[in-house]
This record gives sequence, C-alpha cells and structure tokens, in this order.
Amino acid sequence: MFRLGGLPRSSKRVIMVLADILMIPGALYSAIWLHAGTDPANPAISIWPYVGVLALTLPMFAKLGLYRAVVRYIGAKAIIAVFAGVTLSAVALFAIDALLTPQPIPFPALIIYWALALIYVAGS
Repeated sequence: MFRLGGLPRSSKRVIMVLADILMIPGALYSAIWLHAGTDPANPAISIWPYVGVLALTLPMFAKLGLYRAVVRYIGAKAIIAVFAGVTLSAVALFAIDALLTPQPIPFPALIIYWALALIYVAGS
C-alpha cells in the first residue's frame, strides 16, 4: 500500500501545494455558488479573483510557514498558520475584487469563502 508518511518532505510539500491549488479556487467557486444559489460560471464574473487569490495565497501560506509546519507536525503552529493564511487570503480576495473585477463578489460570499477555505485547507 502506498503511504504518504514515507515520502520525503519535498514530495509532501508538493502534494500540499497541489491540493491548495485545487482547494483555494474551489472554495471561492463554492462560496459564490452557495451565496448566489446558482452556478457562478457566468461570463460576467471575471476570472481575476480566482487567479489573483491563488497567486497571493500560496506565497502567503509559504511565508507563514504553513507547508513547513504541516510537514513537520500537526499542532498549534499549523493551526495558527492555516487560520492566518486563510484570513489574509480572504482580505487579499476582497482587495482583488475591489480593484480588478467589473462585477464585485457579494460580501457574504467572501465570508463564505473564508469559512470554506479554512475547512478545505485545514482538512487537506
């Protein structure tokens, strides 16, 4: 049986980054969908919030030591890194949305994004 625990740290970090590449835009998509009640694949909604939040979130997670903390151990440091990283990600999404999108994402969807991203990232 294939065990993730036996992989080298660098491989585990790559797996975590790849998971976040899927989870962060997925959390945003889900948040918009939950708020609107319909599929957010609307041509009026810009791709920039998805690209921007991902481009800003991954370096923030790395800078906060999320990948290093999780690879070494799951503990208080990892929980703090996830909470801080997702909170900064939501703030960055708010800024991206205010600056780059012609049709803003509703504020309740940003709150939903924060909660879903917290669950998605912490759960992965």
